[in-house]
Amino acid sequence: QAVLAQDPLRQARRSLSQTRRGPLAAMQSLAFWRRGAASDNFSTLPTHVPFNDERQEEIHRRPTMTAGVSFAGGCCCCCLCSIIVLLVVVYFVLLNYLTNLAVDEMLIIDEDKVMEFCESGLTPPNMTANIWWPGCGETGSMAALNDTCTLPCYRGEILQSMDAQRQEMGWKKVSYKSRVAEDIQTIELAGWWLPANRSGAPRIVIQHGFQANSNKFRPQLMAGMLRALGYSVLLNNLRDHCYSQRSEAHIYEWGHAYPYDVLGALDFARNDPDGVLGGPVPDEKVGLLGISKGAFLTQITFGMEASLPAAWVDAPPFTADAVFRNGAKKKFKELGLPDFVFALTIDQVWSRVQAAAIAKGVNLTEHMPEEMLPLGPDTRRPLTMVQNKDDTTVPESNNEEYLALLRTLPEKYNVSNWLVEGMCHGDDHCVDHLRAYDEYLYRLCAFWRGAFGQSADDCPAASP
Repeated sequence: QAVLAQDPLRQARRSLSQTRRGPLAAMQSLAFWRRGAASDNFSTLPTHVPFNDERQEEIHRRPTMTAGVSFAGGCCCCCLCSIIVLLVVVYFVLLNYLTNLAVDEMLIIDEDKVMEFCESGLTPPNMTANIWWPGCGETGSMAALNDTCTLPCYRGEILQSMDAQRQEMGWKKVSYKSRVAEDIQTIELAGWWLPANRSGAPRIVIQHGFQANSNKFRPQLMAGMLRALGYSVLLNNLRDHCYSQRSEAHIYEWGHAYPYDVLGALDFARNDPDGVLGGPVPDEKVGLLGISKGAFLTQITFGMEASLPAAWVDAPPFTADAVFRNGAKKKFKELGLPDFVFALTIDQVWSRVQAAAIAKGVNLTEHMPEEMLPLGPDTRRPLTMVQNKDDTTVPESNNEEYLALLRTLPEKYNVSNWLVEGMCHGDDHCVDHLRAYDEYLYRLCAFWRGAFGQSADDCPAASP
């Protein structure tokens, strides 16, 4: 034991060996060795150190405190790791959930919406009475479409006049092909041909918007207005919509194949290959008008087709991405998700939506307006844009981006920008041709008369 007392290393080994006999014995030996090792002269270490109750309690307390600190640190580290893992799991679960929602809204075709009013045997003469109108709904009766349900947004006589026009004037359901393009499926399209009451009248192709078709109130009303001004109208349906053929991809497209559907409708309106429109007319006598997503496609087509004389667009989105983000932001609010979740996930969700489209052979961002409009000829072709400041579907920021782009192209386009505000029975998107019917009709008249080289002297007054 004397030898052991003189050798601190042996003391350390002995104290460690005490762990086999229990933690208390080991701690007592280690405490004894620490006291001895603190002495200047190892040879003077005592051979025995008595442990009274007070010192034994102190020794018990020291290692217990050390173990407690170690245990607490380990718990903190473990909890932190668990929280990080949990957050990562929640993030990817949320990301997958939001991606599925986005794919459903942005890509998956809602058959009920794109086919609405297309499978019930409706024709132009009975269309007005049997489709949905703001404030009135689906009445099935012209008598029910009156000021009782139309006011205060619009007058019932507007619908009555349109219906009378349909009873008197001709119509045909026509079919034609989308313009042929490399890597784009050629589709059999179909729509309504609504001729003017005089031969040789200029023709205007109307393009419907997102989840819409030729038979819904927005394009139907616009067609009635243009016919009232003396123009023939072709109401075009995009692929996978209403009477048009189903595509292999069968998803909502944006700038990929849809522009070729619009170009196919223009080709048909100009050339009349089947001899059902009264013969071909010069390119400069066929215009293009688009509503919402149809306006987006009109902007693209206007840049692609140099021979198109003029274009009218009502609430065009600037990019597919802009449409997605605006819709997603509203959806996040509906779900009660905070803004930071939107900021954290939106880019990843959009990338996944694009990847899902690519897997179907569709590039959502191909042929965007900002790429196509600069390709137009330097002829200052007339372009009118309509934007409701209160629009929550296509906010005014889209209009501002278009204006910023078009200001850099003054030699290509003669731009008129009409800003309006107001709602129609709770709807703020593309309803101004109904809400402000008279002024809208006057502006349509003045624009198209100028585009086709006609006198605007016969245009109706801008107010009733």
